[in-house]
Amino acid sequence: MKILLFFILFTGVVFADTNILIIASGRSFSEGRLANHQDPLNPQKIADELQKILSMDRRLGKVKVSVDDYYTKKHIDTNIGGNGQVWRLEYHRYSLAQYYFWPEGRKARLKNLQGKLKVKWDVIILIDDPYLTANMPGIHAEGVKLLTQEIRKGDAKPFIFSQWPRAGTNKKAAELHEISYRVSRGLGIRFIPAAYVWESLKNKVEADKYFIAANSIYRTLFYKNTTGYEYKNLALDRQIKSALKESFSKKKKYGPIYTSETPFTMKKVTRRQIWGNHSGTSTENGLTKQLYSVFAQGSVLFKRGKNPTTKKTDFNYGRANSNFEANKRYRVDPKNYDRSYGFVMQDNGRSAYNTMLYGIDKRTFLRGNNIDDGTDMGIASDMIELKEVEKDIRTIPGRLINAKIMDYDPKLTPVNAKGDTWHQRGHLLLAQASFVYTLLNGRYALDVNKTSEGQNSMMMKIGYDTAWTMSTLQARSPGFTVRPSYINLLSLKTGQQESMSICFANKPKSTVKVQVSVNGAKAVDLTFTEANYKTAQTFKFKNAGKAQSVTFKTLSRDPVYHNLTDRWDYGSGK
Repeated sequence: MKILLFFILFTGVVFADTNILIIASGRSFSEGRLANHQDPLNPQKIADELQKILSMDRRLGKVKVSVDDYYTKKHIDTNIGGNGQVWRLEYHRYSLAQYYFWPEGRKARLKNLQGKLKVKWDVIILIDDPYLTANMPGIHAEGVKLLTQEIRKGDAKPFIFSQWPRAGTNKKAAELHEISYRVSRGLGIRFIPAAYVWESLKNKVEADKYFIAANSIYRTLFYKNTTGYEYKNLALDRQIKSALKESFSKKKKYGPIYTSETPFTMKKVTRRQIWGNHSGTSTENGLTKQLYSVFAQGSVLFKRGKNPTTKKTDFNYGRANSNFEANKRYRVDPKNYDRSYGFVMQDNGRSAYNTMLYGIDKRTFLRGNNIDDGTDMGIASDMIELKEVEKDIRTIPGRLINAKIMDYDPKLTPVNAKGDTWHQRGHLLLAQASFVYTLLNGRYALDVNKTSEGQNSMMMKIGYDTAWTMSTLQARSPGFTVRPSYINLLSLKTGQQESMSICFANKPKSTVKVQVSVNGAKAVDLTFTEANYKTAQTFKFKNAGKAQSVTFKTLSRDPVYHNLTDRWDYGSGK
């Protein structure tokens, strides 16, 4: 029975009967296929070392370290195509996000996170697949966010464990340290900087890796010397202690935007007219319809074809799988398209209710490692391996978005089970269109002052929140909203006045100041608080006979709301 538990750095507090849960996968998405494969640490070996250390700390009373090694796979015959042909596929669970949504045993799994089954947890440590964390940190951020929301329904304290990359790969420990820092900062939780510790140690050897991992956990929680621990290596112990102290006291400040390019990186295009086009038909046409709707709500004009100014299309979009109707894939052609989006092809409605939920990470053809690249992370991995990410190719995680939608309302299935069993339903396409909008410009398209909190509004929120988290690694989204008076007011006559509205969709944790400037000259500061954040404030200005560029920049102690930017341009008419 838990008596009391405090986590106060540099202090020792007596408590009893401690229950710690480590949630991790001992296998990686990259296994058996990818050049930059990352070997995950074995979670049971970490737990064994941690158990030894904790058992030697006499303050702790009875200590129990448990492990949920969550890698698993499941064979599901999957209906593909308009005729619903059957493919024999195995679905694999590697990420924390897929762990959250995996349908089999989900209710019990979430209750366990809340401490509502047999054990009431004091600490839950989240360790994600290091390959996915390093290469697709957005899926890591999503997984940690979703699990933390469940953990906070109970009494346990969630921690992120920052795992280091395998030697010889193209990733550095500092990159994984930054990712963990960003995710934990947005959520307001602690992280265990094991990657930083590993990188800082001199003369380290592989044989010590589980002691280093476990000791990093122990010292993050308590920062005390152990006595009598049988592994005892005083020199190594001192190094770990010093590195950990340095990581906590250094307080390295990263910029407001995560700049490393991934399959989910934001572009921040602020033009008021955007040209897009797709590579196929049917489902692509359905997405096009929703793109018109989302862009219009965001007061940005969406048009089909090439931008007459640049003679290029701002973005192309198409299916991203290669095993079925590959002729409808997105285009990789930087000379003609500034950016391209690949989206997952839906499964046939006969099986989609389940298979879309299982298919976030990876699926392979039965009896082999031949991968069907129709999953969210399968598509993202292909873009990385083909070196398309640096060409501004991005993916739309439609299966993850669908899983969130079905959490909101299980009746909102991705594809009809009868009738049209092939095409994605409008609500899923709307959420994906919202994702595209935000990933392109960083903006929140939904009208904040809408009185309705209906289905369409929720679809747009899901798309925005997913794009924001997967691109910035911030598990909270600000909903920073700037609107012109009219979508078609692209230029102003001399002396004509324009009135712009500014507000936030989501509540900040601290006051936010919005600095407004016109053509580089500061015009006004607007202040938003936890009380008035959703109340639109107005900025008015007159055209002085030339083009006007109105810029917005935020200042706040809340890191999610600090240094946000936006820009709206007006041409000069007669």
